[in-house]
Amino acid sequence: MASPAEPSPEERATVAACHRNTIDGAWALIRLGPNARRRDWPGASAFSNAIPSSLTNSLFVTIPGTEVAPLLAIAAEFFGPGTPWKVVAIPETLGEVRTAAERGGLHPGETDPGLLLDPIPPAPPVPSGLEVREVASEADLRAFRYAAGAGFRIPRWILRVAMPRLRSDPEAGRSIPRFFVGYVGGRPVASSLLYLSEGVAGISFVATVPEARRRGYGAAMTWAALEAGRRAGARVGYLQASAMGRPVYEAMGFREVSRYPIWMAQVPALRLLGAAGRMVWLGLTVR
Repeated sequence: MASPAEPSPEERATVAACHRNTIDGAWALIRLGPNARRRDWPGASAFSNAIPSSLTNSLFVTIPGTEVAPLLAIAAEFFGPGTPWKVVAIPETLGEVRTAAERGGLHPGETDPGLLLDPIPPAPPVPSGLEVREVASEADLRAFRYAAGAGFRIPRWILRVAMPRLRSDPEAGRSIPRFFVGYVGGRPVASSLLYLSEGVAGISFVATVPEARRRGYGAAMTWAALEAGRRAGARVGYLQASAMGRPVYEAMGFREVSRYPIWMAQVPALRLLGAAGRMVWLGLTVR
């Protein structure tokens, strides 16, 4: 795969804002789950909650020149010995993170491409029969969890733990995620999520249930979140693309401007069993 084109000087500030949107959006989503914690250092931030998964336990290294090796040791203590976690390198920090991760015994994971849509155009009409709603009730949130869970093959009870209820009390100065769900014939079939900051509409959780794919619903849900962001003042859209979703986004006008290399901390099998037990307990107790 070819490397993304070097951003112009004018675009670098936009891409930097997109990086911050990605990090702040991750925290805004993680803090919906149980026992969310955050710790910041010069050049890095760690986010965690009680869900024992690398999806919800992440260390972001954000500033070039950061001393990463000691951070990894501190992060391992922060996350705990039985919790899978990952290190995400903002592109400018790649060299420092790669060296420290390899020496620290972390294993490389997938590299996620960051795609930019600049500017956000008005959204096209939705496909016939699709109704898109912004989640504003517990019933819609359950529908979102159903569509996202089926689309990403995540058990709904895990999403119920991760997203137990709607939030109406954001931290001072912070945005909160906005959820969207698509219905066909009253049945939830697709999802998307918007995190808005610094004029960036950050998009995630774009999913379509398997039996409703190839009908334009994924693009329509992405457009719905982008349009909500545009109307709220966002100038650009940004997302991280899967291999399946990338052709859809590129057809919408997105282009790659960044990549996020990931390294995974390994957890012994016996500790993973303990983590699985904690996950089941959470599923039984969170309402």
